[in-house]
Amino acid sequence: MRIDAYSKRGGDTVQIEKYTEELKLLGIDAFISTDLNEDLDDIDIIHLVNIDRPLETYHFFKRAKKLSKKIVLSPIHHSYRHIDLHESHGRYGLLKYFNLILKDYWTREKMKNILRVASNKDLRKIRKDIKGSIFKKQQIILNNVDGIALIAEGEGKAIEEDFNMDIQNYVIVPNGVGFDNSVSDEIIEKEIDVLVVGRIESRKNQINIIKALKDTSIKLTFIGKENPNHKKYYNEFIKLVNKHSNVEYITEVSHDEISNLYKKSKVHLSASWFEVSPLVDIEALYNGCTVVASEHSFSKGYLGNNVYYVSPNDLEEIKNKVLMALNNPINEMSNDKLQQTFNWKNSALVLKEFYTSL
Repeated sequence: MRIDAYSKRGGDTVQIEKYTEELKLLGIDAFISTDLNEDLDDIDIIHLVNIDRPLETYHFFKRAKKLSKKIVLSPIHHSYRHIDLHESHGRYGLLKYFNLILKDYWTREKMKNILRVASNKDLRKIRKDIKGSIFKKQQIILNNVDGIALIAEGEGKAIEEDFNMDIQNYVIVPNGVGFDNSVSDEIIEKEIDVLVVGRIESRKNQINIIKALKDTSIKLTFIGKENPNHKKYYNEFIKLVNKHSNVEYITEVSHDEISNLYKKSKVHLSASWFEVSPLVDIEALYNGCTVVASEHSFSKGYLGNNVYYVSPNDLEEIKNKVLMALNNPINEMSNDKLQQTFNWKNSALVLKEFYTSL
């Protein structure tokens, strides 16, 4: 994995930790490595993670190929079309001006890699991998691994579109969710009209949500920590929260408290600029919310017509879909179906079978 998977934990960290935990229970000697010099000699299958930030991935790929190891890739790929929309319309602060200067996606990514290597002594050991085209390195990885573990069908379509290729040997491995088994048929008063759960940052698009709903009587509640790298965005968000009486912000709550807030909410809204598989959509459904999800994710592949969808840059549509969700609630996926589909044990079983087939 990327070398900062633990110091800068993300969804990829949780995903691979859960894979490893469940694979061990199935008798597979799995472990996670962020060590660029990890001894690979006695390993049968190398499972690479992350094609969008390929510096470490490419390094491990070359080493595995040199040793003729079987390689599986979890791309965790976001649509470049969706990322470009975010970069051109959703950025705040210095990054907004950075993008005005470097308008080409690949140039920006090259600069990010240079900055990462310059600021990390371990990455400086593989600085030669910065040379050349990032895009070509990604294509080499995608075309030469033995198998690809996708989170959703939509992720595969985005990869084929973005990298001009046909994925050959792949499997769909939905992410699991830590479900609250205390969910019951007890009737709980829905005190919150719209709940938004997610870290406060430009990608999650909270400011556009406030702008879309500010002139309504809809009670809007945000939950999420500040992203310290998005100070300008966070400060603007706080100004809007303080300005509008129908908006509430809760900085941090426990997992149990979040489950309780889901249950007290009529609608859960996600209008992110780009996502792969947002677990909040599933958690909200499980806890009885009607869900309004971002079109710029792969949720549709597994949630289908059980939720409403919005475009993150269309404020009028965000408002109208939220009103539809409040007036015409839908939540037709049973909790048993959700638990069966989004289950880390089942994900590990699919992976184990896939490994065996290589």
